[in-house]
Amino acid sequence: MSEKTYLLLMTVVLGGLGAYIWKARTPAHANAALLAPPSALAKWPLTGAVTQRGPRGVTHISARDADGTDVDLIEFDFKANPKLKLELFDQDSDDKLPFDNSARYWGRNAAYVLTHESNQSGPLVAVCNGGPFDFNRNQSIDDAQHVTPVVVAGKAHFQHIQSDESQLWTFGIRKGTPHQFEVLLRPSVAQLEEFDYATGGVQCLLKNGELLHLEEPPSTKRWGRFKVPTTNDVGSLRRPDWTKTSRISLGWNRDGSKLWMLSIHDPEAEAASRTALSIRFRGYSNSSLPPIIGGWSVLDTQKFWKSQGAWGAVLVASGDFAQLAHRRADGQVDFVPSQVATRFWKTAAGRTRLVTAPNLKGAPTGGSALFYWTVRETK
Repeated sequence: MSEKTYLLLMTVVLGGLGAYIWKARTPAHANAALLAPPSALAKWPLTGAVTQRGPRGVTHISARDADGTDVDLIEFDFKANPKLKLELFDQDSDDKLPFDNSARYWGRNAAYVLTHESNQSGPLVAVCNGGPFDFNRNQSIDDAQHVTPVVVAGKAHFQHIQSDESQLWTFGIRKGTPHQFEVLLRPSVAQLEEFDYATGGVQCLLKNGELLHLEEPPSTKRWGRFKVPTTNDVGSLRRPDWTKTSRISLGWNRDGSKLWMLSIHDPEAEAASRTALSIRFRGYSNSSLPPIIGGWSVLDTQKFWKSQGAWGAVLVASGDFAQLAHRRADGQVDFVPSQVATRFWKTAAGRTRLVTAPNLKGAPTGGSALFYWTVRETK
């Protein structure tokens, strides 16, 4: 046997042995024991919740889990205050070249937007992430781009963007009906024009009061692949679906008279939970598994909305950029910053909540998203 033939044979044998060992170590079916247990607070009513009244028609409900997860639910009652209105603020709308798909976004976090975008139209009362975006890592972390279409003030932008995120659901408010919320899967350009405000790239959790199908946890090392959803699917991102992390979600009731803004703040960074989950699916013994601390999975978020009784719900953002800011009854700003922001704040590192003066005096900046869902009390 020649040396070349021998090396080829050994390559085949060792390759087959490696595949056998990997298969033996990787569960054939998703093992629930590998996943973190369901979050204790992912059900309604929230255990140990504190309720605070905000501006007219606004109620803030908050709770903290034993693992450090902060849960904030803000209810907007449009019957109690018809002046409340859901809008989308896009940082690409007011720079030097509006809607050129390039915006310097870092400095305007949710608290900044809450204060500085309150104008002659009326004050903002709450701000949260708008949806997924990207930034040019080869140039600057402060150069952000859209990855899905958006509709701002009745005009659609970036309708022909092609990305994984653009294959997901689109959430928005129909024109002429300020509280008619709708979720469409890959809407046409004509359908986008029927929205007043909208953004793509969301996962639809609940539609017409019913849970949409969520993919089972994958069972192989290729479990991180994106899967294009159908009309009955949540829209699977695979690995991020089962990672316990921060989440921002919107829900509403059947007649659109109430909207809820939900914030889940993970006490640890997204990468920690993602790494811990990846190790579990590679078949290591339980004694070597790192803990998964805090945060919710997509399933946790979905089950919460079902138990809460929402008619519809979407997941608009997940991970380290998730953030929430709202105005309290005393005028102060309650701010749950993003994890990515606290890494850069020497004076606020590790803090999950800030309460600041209405003008944000002394509050740190940064850790922003490209665009935000906002609720304004119109004049």
